[in-house]
Amino acid sequence: MSTSPRLALIVVLAFVIAAGAAGAGAAPALAGTAPGGFVWTAPLDPTVGGDALYLCAQGPAATVYACGTQGWPATIDIWLVKYTAAGVKSWSQVWAGPEGLADNAEGMAVDGAGNVFVCGTTKRSLNATDSLLLKYDASGTLQWAKTYDPEGLSDGATAIGLDSAGNVYLAGWSEKPGAKQDVYTAKFRAADGERLWTSWYDSPAYDHAWGIAVTGAGVSFIIGESYAANGLPDALLVKTTATGHVAWAKRWNGPKDRCDDWEAVALSRSGSVCVAGSTDYLGSSDIVAARYANTGKRLWLRTWGSNGGYGDYARDLAVDGDGNAWVAGLTELGDGAMTTALVRWNALGQRRFVRVIGSITTAADLHAVTVDALGNAYVAGTMFVTGGGWDLLAAKYTASGRRSWLSTWGSAGVSDDGLDDLVLGGPGALYGCGTVGMDSADSRGVLVKIRR
Repeated sequence: MSTSPRLALIVVLAFVIAAGAAGAGAAPALAGTAPGGFVWTAPLDPTVGGDALYLCAQGPAATVYACGTQGWPATIDIWLVKYTAAGVKSWSQVWAGPEGLADNAEGMAVDGAGNVFVCGTTKRSLNATDSLLLKYDASGTLQWAKTYDPEGLSDGATAIGLDSAGNVYLAGWSEKPGAKQDVYTAKFRAADGERLWTSWYDSPAYDHAWGIAVTGAGVSFIIGESYAANGLPDALLVKTTATGHVAWAKRWNGPKDRCDDWEAVALSRSGSVCVAGSTDYLGSSDIVAARYANTGKRLWLRTWGSNGGYGDYARDLAVDGDGNAWVAGLTELGDGAMTTALVRWNALGQRRFVRVIGSITTAADLHAVTVDALGNAYVAGTMFVTGGGWDLLAAKYTASGRRSWLSTWGSAGVSDDGLDDLVLGGPGALYGCGTVGMDSADSRGVLVKIRR
């Protein structure tokens, strides 16, 4: 494993294990590690600039993939790594665009054979970008790289999904003549990267895609925002059929006719789709979540906000097997202190509980949430620690809202560290990726394994 001199000084974990034992249905134990314990950490592939990992995915045979960028600010290249369950690096790859300008990863997906697909943007010139799609095989060999540029202006791919046959779906945006920007969905054949179709959502103004969820049959749901006549965005949800036709598009304008958007999307077993985002209230905002039927009918919409008229924003969303929607996000307490919240609504839209992590003196921010087959939720982010700086944060909550454990980990010295993404691993394992030294030009990507 390649390790920088500074990160070689990383201290042994700073655990903050909350009271509460794992329930009767807990996942199998990882030997020698308490629940919430960091099994291993892997500070990865340092460059002369700033590096970061912010996308994480599980591969076959309990492997884990992480993706981000390397080399900021001198060069910004896409960076992809694969690790075994034991914390051994299988390979590391860097993709630098043909023009030698900035490239950025926005989404990652791994199929059952261990092929990994990365989408994002590549700079074609100082003022224009193209949508980008890369495929690597399980051994880390680049199979193909495709760009997409329908109008010759700037374009970008923001999210990726796979169907059960392994076809690749992108959600993205494309600038059009006349100061417009539209949302697209595109399907690519995995074998050779051939684009099979593109579908558009084209409003009179500016549209942007933030996420995608794809069914096994290839039906996709794209979320984002679409600007209204008042010059402010409405939340946008678009369903695209497996053959590339827009089945329906739903806009939501919040009660104050201000800024609304969907930031996260997830499918339920029943075939409905859940979305989460924020709605603006003239100087403050609330977290908002909704469920739509496959037909486009909105089944429910709920908002939640902390007291005091400050900002609350959804960061991520997960739906468990019972259809409960778990939303993780940022919330500000009445005095403006930054904390973080986990909100759970059931399948009928009834709010079951809100759990706040952090306090007036201990700020926190959640970036990711995932759920297991038993209905437990896992969250990841960053937490302010005594003495200054931020540490990696991970926590587990049961289906009833009881916190099983909360753990933090920080690199040596006063540094800003955080987790950006989270994925379930093999039995009893949880993987997260993020950045240590976010406050410095010499930041490093980090991958961690935690016992559930």
